[in-house]
Amino acid sequence: MTSQRTTKNTDGSVLESYLYRHDGNSNRLETSDSTGAPPKSYAYDEANQLCWVYSGSSSNGCSSPPAGATTYTYDKNGNTLSSSDGYRFTYNAQNQTTSLGAPGRTAWPAKYRDVGGEMVPPGRRDPEARW
Repeated sequence: MTSQRTTKNTDGSVLESYLYRHDGNSNRLETSDSTGAPPKSYAYDEANQLCWVYSGSSSNGCSSPPAGATTYTYDKNGNTLSSSDGYRFTYNAQNQTTSLGAPGRTAWPAKYRDVGGEMVPPGRRDPEARW
């Protein structure tokens, strides 16, 4: 199944156009755009977890990602633990993210609002907090 998203100027001319190809579980398999950039390919495991993303066209399965693909690992609860490009995550018993790490950087702690349990973005104070 495929879908398309197009963004237009006020005069109706096309700014950008993306074409998406999905599998029967609505997982994105490929993305292409109107700029002529290489397509992006995606692969998923039986649990519908993203195995890899590749800049180019590939139909390889999870067990054989194409060279240069970004791969992902998961814990037994399905939480993303890391990516081959250096991102990493930790979780608590409620499966809430407790830390996020970017490539080459120290991981920062994740904080949650008391009401609603929403995560406060790193480096920001909770706008609803009463300090």
